[in-house]
Amino acid sequence: MTSDDLINQKIGRGQYEIRSLLGRGGMAAVYMARQASMSRDVAIKIMTPELADDEQFVARFEHEAKLIAQLQHPHILPVIDFGREDRHIFIVMQLVRGGSLDDRLHEGPLPLRLASRMLTQISSALTFAHEQGIIHRDLKPNNVMLDERNNAYLVDFGIAKMLAGTTKLTATGNILGTPAYMAPEQWRGDPVDARTDIYSLGIMVYEMVLGRLPFTGDTPFTLMYKHFNDAPPPPRTVKPDIDPGIEEVILKALAKDADDRYQSADQLAEEFNIAVQRLPTGLAPRPSAPVMDRTIIGDEEMMTTPPPGAPPAGDMTMRPDTPIPAARVTPTPAARVESTRAAVSPPSSVVPPGEAMPGRRGLSPLVIGGAVVGVIAVIAIIALLVLGGDDNGGKEVVVLPTETETLTPTDAPTNTPAPTDMPTNTPTDTPGPTETNTPEPTATPRNTMATILTERANIRSGPGLEYEVRGTLARDEEVFVLG
Repeated sequence: MTSDDLINQKIGRGQYEIRSLLGRGGMAAVYMARQASMSRDVAIKIMTPELADDEQFVARFEHEAKLIAQLQHPHILPVIDFGREDRHIFIVMQLVRGGSLDDRLHEGPLPLRLASRMLTQISSALTFAHEQGIIHRDLKPNNVMLDERNNAYLVDFGIAKMLAGTTKLTATGNILGTPAYMAPEQWRGDPVDARTDIYSLGIMVYEMVLGRLPFTGDTPFTLMYKHFNDAPPPPRTVKPDIDPGIEEVILKALAKDADDRYQSADQLAEEFNIAVQRLPTGLAPRPSAPVMDRTIIGDEEMMTTPPPGAPPAGDMTMRPDTPIPAARVTPTPAARVESTRAAVSPPSSVVPPGEAMPGRRGLSPLVIGGAVVGVIAVIAIIALLVLGGDDNGGKEVVVLPTETETLTPTDAPTNTPAPTDMPTNTPTDTPGPTETNTPEPTATPRNTMATILTERANIRSGPGLEYEVRGTLARDEEVFVLG
């Protein structure tokens, strides 16, 4: 049965129905299949039928598959099942639908903060595997799968070790590993350890940041020579404005001697993250914007599609000191508190005999109700401004921090009775009303973290396209919006 004949066939005692081909390599093909018992889609890797004839491979496969199935980590793609049926040896894994990191890199280099996040996830998974004594041996972008939120998951742990020493590979002279990502010790046939994976990871970081490999060649032997003898081109020769701290991290990961590299993947990720965090916002590459983008603002998420005639995706104005006019609450007279009643009381000497002093009153229910209604109206207006992307009539969408006025007591005339002339032989000086300085209404700040998931977002000096662009943010960069 050929690979094409597997479509619509069942494997694994009839449990997995193969639906479509996802990808094919030299030694295996990956399919999407339906797992009947769980009513879910899965990914199933089926090895080349010829490998079923190699008993050494079959034994190693069963041993390594059991070890890999025990790797339970948030960024290692789980192995659900494995087995052998006729001449088909297979591994069943969780299905993620975002493609591979290799697919993503075909679009160009990653924004630095996205590269930093992915590196942290990959390094965490690698360190966990290394602590269990498992070396990947074939780390490359094609073995990093992505979900729809650009989270990274490592796959194919131990496949290179399963294939080591098989009769078919020895006879054809195939190389165990991917030449562009292999460490010098792999080319020499020396024992490998965690630092071998770190070298491969360093090449991946070079590619993620610069959009190209450090070494290229027409043949595996050309690549072997370069990995042995050539220093990688300094990142600044490819990207002159790259931060020196990022360049230093990449070059250390690519040291020829394993002792000179980072000794753990977590250490590499930590140093890279520190270098990125020191950068000012908006230094990442800016790929072209897709039609639809996923936007995350604070803890909320929405899908946004630019309406016809709208400005370029992500072109937005951000001025923390400019409130949205519609979001302001103008206190009405009924909502103001008469401060002089609370702060200034008339002297007892000016109260006519037999009259009671005006009592102090609290806020009436109408005042409290009016304030609550005003706050609710503000929230509704903000929600319409942010979420009403389909009703903007082709105008630029302005995302700004909101400002809500706090109802603060203000000066108001008092109802204090005027002094009454009293028959007395000595004139009495009656103090006049005391002037009270009431604070101006204050704005309640509303700070939030926003993640840019349009491909670019221009920061302008004012609320409109006519204002000049002061900076640009790229996809997956985070910005702290001050209210």
